Amino acid sequence: IGFSESSLVDQMAIARINNDINALLETTGAPKVVMDFGNVTHCSSAMIGVLMALLKKCKADGGDLRLAGVNDNLMQVFKLTRLDKMIKMFDKADQALVKF
Repeated sequence: IGFSESSLVDQMAIARINNDINALLETTGAPKVVMDFGNVTHCSSAMIGVLMALLKKCKADGGDLRLAGVNDNLMQVFKLTRLDKMIKMFDKADQALVKF
C-alpha cells in the first residue's frame, strides 16, 4: 500500500485510509501488509493509531504489517512512540515483501 499524499495529518483522509485498509483486510486470509511511506513526510498521531490498530488486526489474523521507505523525520516519531519496536521497517517495499 502506497500513499500519494505527502502529509498524513488530515483527519478525514486518515479515516478514509483506515476504512479502505480494513475493507481490503476483510477480503484476505492472513494479511501480509506492506505500507510504503516513501512519499510521506509528515503523519499525525491519528495515523500512528491507525498503524497500531492495523498491526494488531494483522497479527490477530495470522499476518503481519511492515513499513518501507520511512524518512528520518518520521523515523524519529516512530522511535518516540516505540512503533519502530513493534513494526518491522525496511528501506524499500520490495525488501519488506521478500522478508514475509
